[in-house]
Amino acid sequence: MQDFTYFYDKILSFYNVKTLKDLSEVTDIPISTLSSIKQRNSITALKKKCRELNIFDEIFGDLNPNVNNFHNSNINKAFDLSSNSHSQDSINIGNNPICEEVLKMNQTIVSSFINVYDKLEKKGELKRLHEILGKIEFE
Repeated sequence: MQDFTYFYDKILSFYNVKTLKDLSEVTDIPISTLSSIKQRNSITALKKKCRELNIFDEIFGDLNPNVNNFHNSNINKAFDLSSNSHSQDSINIGNNPICEEVLKMNQTIVSSFINVYDKLEKKGELKRLHEILGKIEFE
């Protein structure tokens, strides 16, 4: 298990900053809050802030090797054409540029999309999702 300093340094590196003041400026977290977290060496508070900033996986993902497997399996599920269209065109996440781009996206948004996809798929309404996405694309 890594210590507080390890994760704190990962956050500084993630934002490419060196000081508490700089971190406060890029995250909009008051310097007093960051200072308190650092003085207490509170990994719990650090995790909470990372969740609020949507960078939890980037900072703490290495604690759980299943994080990437979770994302990969969900992305494969969302893009698995063979189960929905009886096509032979199943996407392989390992070498597909579309999947690589999805992996770079905010994982909260990707998870939300997958949840919507799952709900509409269960209702047999994937066409509705396609129509909504088409409207957004041309706005």
